[in-house]
Amino acid sequence: MPVRRDQDHPPLLERARAPGFTPGRRDIAPLLDALVAADDDGAARDAERALLRRPDAATGAALERLRGAEVAGRARLARLLGRLFAGAEPEDRHAASARLAELLRDDSPRVRRQAALALGRVGAGAPLDDLVAAWSSERESPVLRALAEALGKVGGSRALAALEERSDDRARDAELGRIAERARITAARTLSRADGSTIDLDAAPAAPVRVLLHCRAGLERLLADEARTGGWPVAAVASGRVQTVLTGPLGSLFRLRLHDGFGFPLGPAPDAVTALTSPEAVALFATFTRGAARFRLAFAGGGHRRAEVWRIAREVAARRADLVNDPSGSSWQVVVSERPGAVALELEPRRIADPRFAYRVAEVPAASHPTIAAALARLAVDFSRDPAGDLVWDPFAGSGLELVERARRGPVRHLVGTDIAPAALAAARANLAAAGVTADLLLADSLVGAAPRATAIVCNPPMGRRVARGRAEAILLELVDRAAAILPPGGILCWISPMPGKTRARAARGHLRLLTDQALDMGGFAAEIQVFRKE
Repeated sequence: MPVRRDQDHPPLLERARAPGFTPGRRDIAPLLDALVAADDDGAARDAERALLRRPDAATGAALERLRGAEVAGRARLARLLGRLFAGAEPEDRHAASARLAELLRDDSPRVRRQAALALGRVGAGAPLDDLVAAWSSERESPVLRALAEALGKVGGSRALAALEERSDDRARDAELGRIAERARITAARTLSRADGSTIDLDAAPAAPVRVLLHCRAGLERLLADEARTGGWPVAAVASGRVQTVLTGPLGSLFRLRLHDGFGFPLGPAPDAVTALTSPEAVALFATFTRGAARFRLAFAGGGHRRAEVWRIAREVAARRADLVNDPSGSSWQVVVSERPGAVALELEPRRIADPRFAYRVAEVPAASHPTIAAALARLAVDFSRDPAGDLVWDPFAGSGLELVERARRGPVRHLVGTDIAPAALAAARANLAAAGVTADLLLADSLVGAAPRATAIVCNPPMGRRVARGRAEAILLELVDRAAAILPPGGILCWISPMPGKTRARAARGHLRLLTDQALDMGGFAAEIQVFRKE
């Protein structure tokens, strides 16, 4: 049967280029023909992208198509099988792995190289015996490089031992030496994952250490006040950061409710490797890590910078075998900030179970961020004349975070939440129950009908980004009017406004005096925390 060239399938390949195209079963064979027989790599990649959308149908068909395929076709099919592997049926995955192992012994270096790269995609389930045997016998440098990369991804002690071999080849071929060293690091970190790596929240430093508390831009002053009130010294305040000192257990930082996370600042140092392996960094890793200290690198200026990451990882491994670069299994993120002639690092603990907001068992669209809800609750207490006697009303209860956070701030006479969405009230009930907080939750429009006799209104209202599109301004101004009407003298409105000038002016007309305001980053747009008191 004659092989059909890609010119025989232009309508199919044109359709395959469309992002939304998913091939039917009848399209699989023509697409494989086009992949195998394409005159240029561009057409072959078009066919490959389409086939990748149907791993269930394409894997078995690609295995069949290998029979009798020429060199270019076998190489392309080997690459395709590696990319299809993760989504294939279990029996097809087994067959694909075995067939790729056979292709490691193909007459063509091009095919052997693609088979090795494909087995690297297979990962831990790849036939290690075949990879090790191929690594030991292969003579072509491009294939050796692919085999080294695959051995690193498969990992394990045998892969690691194999990568230590062939030192003469690695010395003659600088690129092979680079890839083999990177693969050795990858295999070593995979092997060490069995030891585990977690952050110990009960650990305390032997001596006081600096800590940077992270927060939403605009909450710095409130966070600094919260820290001081809690007995934490505040050394510096910058955008999104408050610096304090840790003397007790790491988990004690969770007594503060306004931060989004924290890290330990280091530096400056001449370079990232020197900073990462410094006595200060090593002491922090040793104090707060159970198991090996596994880290991932990030750069404050953004970007992946893979070559730089591998260079740093290689040099760190040479100096400190107990520090493991592991992007997918890390317990620390190391943020590198570059300065003229120096770098500064921040060591940020990762994968910590934050106990503060564990009560959030249900979500709704456009729900408050918990640290913002905590900030509103703090201000409501700070500016209330009688916090324990307050009747607090959240007119847009959502998932109930403001009500829970207000309860966390101290005694309150009564909590009431209203919302027009039954799903929101169901989420609020679940969260309040998880938090052990009692409140009245009512299905009602906060702007229509009777309102609770509140002494404090605390809310994060709809801002028109995801809900109340086109109506946000009217809702906000009507709520200001309602607050002016129902609050008793001395009562407060504590909320967030995305149109601060308009709400200030409307509040003044209703004899609501502005007590404090603070610009706030809402994650993509600016708003303002405002607290008003009824005159």
